[in-house]
Amino acid sequence: MQKISDFSDKMEAPIPLENLSIIGIMSLSPCFMIASEVNHSARTDFYKEDEFDVWVDTEGKYDKLESFFFESMNDGCKYILLEAKNSLPCCIKQWEQCNCVLLVVGMNNREVALSLVKKLNKIKNISMAKIITDYQGKMIDLQLSLLDFDNEAPCVKPKGRSKERSSYQEAVNSLIIDIDTYLTKINNRKDTMKFSDDYLI
Repeated sequence: MQKISDFSDKMEAPIPLENLSIIGIMSLSPCFMIASEVNHSARTDFYKEDEFDVWVDTEGKYDKLESFFFESMNDGCKYILLEAKNSLPCCIKQWEQCNCVLLVVGMNNREVALSLVKKLNKIKNISMAKIITDYQGKMIDLQLSLLDFDNEAPCVKPKGRSKERSSYQEAVNSLIIDIDTYLTKINNRKDTMKFSDDYLI
């Protein structure tokens, strides 16, 4: 089986790299409880969506992750809360420390993510929430250690890690395609529902 869509360095990603922030969440609570807690504490409105299809390159197939979705009219960002499983990009080692991953997609993602992390860390059932990506130039860097990350500081590229950074970049590129596919399905369903409502009128 092949990934439905793909892009190389010569092609533009469906979602610009600088429009994505990834927040790792460490908690003993299941994903649906975290969604509820975040709704209460951060004034979001996460609702359960169809499962998120993530490409597992090592197995050559898609895996399905429980997902919750929220789109903010205030900051223009789209939020995707996912359960963290082994099927998530294996080269992103720090994801193994998380039981949920929160994707923030939008032009203001960095500012929004920084503010959101502060709110998440005040939630009783969340042990730790950290931003685990940072956009620098044309590269997204991922921290090698979730615990060592400073929320207010950009990631520092570790020396001698060019191969790892390349793997990280490939993983993020693959994830971006999966995010784009996920959001397209949501938008298409909304368009269909709107068309049906207009037709009934």
